[in-house]
Amino acid sequence: MLFKHLAIPGVGVLHVNSFVVHAAEPVLVDTGIAFDTPAYLEALRSVIDPAELKLLERHHDPDDVPRSVEIARRAGFGRINLDLIYALPGQGLAAWSRNLERAVALGTPHLSCYGLTYEPNTAMTVRKRLGHFQAVEDSLELSMLRYTRERLARNGMEAYEISNYAVPGEACRHNLLYWTGGNYIGLGPSAASHVEGWRWKNRPHLGEWERAVAGGELPAADLEQLTPDQRRGEWVMLRLRLAGGISFSDYADRWGRDARDDYAGELAHLSKLGLLDITDARFALSEAGLAVADAVASEFLRV
Repeated sequence: MLFKHLAIPGVGVLHVNSFVVHAAEPVLVDTGIAFDTPAYLEALRSVIDPAELKLLERHHDPDDVPRSVEIARRAGFGRINLDLIYALPGQGLAAWSRNLERAVALGTPHLSCYGLTYEPNTAMTVRKRLGHFQAVEDSLELSMLRYTRERLARNGMEAYEISNYAVPGEACRHNLLYWTGGNYIGLGPSAASHVEGWRWKNRPHLGEWERAVAGGELPAADLEQLTPDQRRGEWVMLRLRLAGGISFSDYADRWGRDARDDYAGELAHLSKLGLLDITDARFALSEAGLAVADAVASEFLRV
């Protein structure tokens, strides 16, 4: 236990009495190498094609992926996920299909399949800007997404979230906490936290983080309190990623309000465009909305 309270300016003290990790609960380990801890392994980052590894400047061997899965299973890990990336420069649908088949053959109960994004100030973004390669066309990336959903559904892995697929009962509880607006505390440097509308990111420098913790201070570099409108909007934005969308009754239970009143204009507009499917019970992304999910979700955010 590193500290027993977090002093949040303007709020007071958040008391943390203890953290208890039960053997039956999931522990997220995000790595390219299998750990030998007898718990749960929920993420093995995977790029399987040697040329794609070189493009992404990853230094493991393609054979490390099945080897790590086998080591994890022998160590007692029961829940294993593979992270896969598609829409890489120069990658076609056939190449992505081969990667996906290799992952499916490993038989893990969960797969995360993400389209490559170009984050600011990263090596990939700089290389793209310098003309070293071109990003794939949006239409091809969408074809890859649709193929992935159809192929994994045939394997019994439904898309319970835009980028995440699981056999029944194996959805990632760690990520579901994020997508449903739950509370979480990040303990290490750069770790993010959220508690009832307050969110912060820990200082990235190890020495600064250690000094803050030793002094009983919140080791935060950024601290933000969301307004009620912002909290509701972000809750909607996150839950729209889930296949079930947003139940009007869940919204009312959580916020004591009616989403049909709070977002009347947005619901009418997005439904007219064919981007939302709305019933008496809920609203969710349509097939067309799935292709522009981020843009749809942003309509519900409040500044």
